[in-house]
Amino acid sequence: MDKPLVILAGDSIIANESYVGKAQDTVSKVEARFKHLRSGTPHEPIYREWARTDVTVESLAQDGATAEDTLDQLDRYHTWHGSHGRHGEDVQTVVISCGGNDALQSFLRHAEDAQTDHVTINRHVFRDEVERFRSEYAQVLDAAIQLVRDDGPTDGSAHIYALAIYNCEFADPELRTLAQLVMAAYNDAIYRECARASLPVTMKVGDSLTCPVQVIDLRDHCMTDEHFTNEIEPSGVGSQAIAAAIVHAHMFGHAMKTSRPLIHQRSLNGVDVH
Repeated sequence: MDKPLVILAGDSIIANESYVGKAQDTVSKVEARFKHLRSGTPHEPIYREWARTDVTVESLAQDGATAEDTLDQLDRYHTWHGSHGRHGEDVQTVVISCGGNDALQSFLRHAEDAQTDHVTINRHVFRDEVERFRSEYAQVLDAAIQLVRDDGPTDGSAHIYALAIYNCEFADPELRTLAQLVMAAYNDAIYRECARASLPVTMKVGDSLTCPVQVIDLRDHCMTDEHFTNEIEPSGVGSQAIAAAIVHAHMFGHAMKTSRPLIHQRSLNGVDVH
């Protein structure tokens, strides 16, 4: 079995070192959890075959990245990996975190209306913004599928995980309400495109397989003040929660050794439920 390569692409949900410091950022937390699994005995029996596998974590993420930027990350990495890829490594998991900055830009354009007695949104402008994002997000997912198609395991067992956007922790109730409405619309676009992308695709010539795109909804993993270092960035505790969800998804998905349909991974008091 080739060494698994986990790709983390997107925004400061992953690339949050400048907000929390080294070792508290999401990438470091992901690496630490994989290291812990290799050195110990996992509680979940289904993990045991995969727990001691040496996993390489590669972060492409950048603070402030939008869907368009994330597409560029994946395209550039795909081009580089195709010509300089390390022998014996398969792209087995791709994690995508984007949409938060796209939604935030939309939110800021409409936020002035939230200072009045009633939260209002220009529905025509907002609809166009969401549809534009949905189109860009579709391209991101297509790029991720192409990456695992070309550089993933030959049995088609690669998985793609999309992180849905959590709610911003604005103190002002009007701003918070508007932010939740905006994030909900962008998350709907994410869910719809993930469902579309999970339809059967041709992974290798002659093999018609499904590359599942599964959603990890961060609204169920980052829910309290301790998960945030400011209104929109994850804290060290938030990084830990996000990393736990990512590593659990990778381990469970590959331990099952089968492609699965779209799921909504939830968390209740730190316990993952499916």
